[in-house]
Amino acid sequence: MKNQIKISESEIQKSVIEYLKYKKYYVIRLNSGNQVKEYNGKKYMIKMQEAGMPDLMAFRSYMSYGITIVKLYFFEIKAPGKKPTAMQMAKMGELEAYGAICRVITDVKELEAMGI
Repeated sequence: MKNQIKISESEIQKSVIEYLKYKKYYVIRLNSGNQVKEYNGKKYMIKMQEAGMPDLMAFRSYMSYGITIVKLYFFEIKAPGKKPTAMQMAKMGELEAYGAICRVITDVKELEAMGI
């Protein structure tokens, strides 16, 4: 059996962010769920993104025939062999209905194959 190097979703995400920034995309990491923050000795629950929201949002604009075009992508980052949940797939479908391009990414090479 061949030794396989396992790469974490966190490592994939970092490389995807670096690649997209290199390609001049504005990238936002989207955290879902809740976070507890403390301010002046009090704890507050802060709601982040809705459950199922993809990990990253990336966009950039370009000119085409004098018109500014904005490409908006959402990326769900998964380790090789892992699949998105039904909730994540449903959220990506919802975002696509608004015109966004949504993809599940396991490797930067997939962005290259998309022409990014």
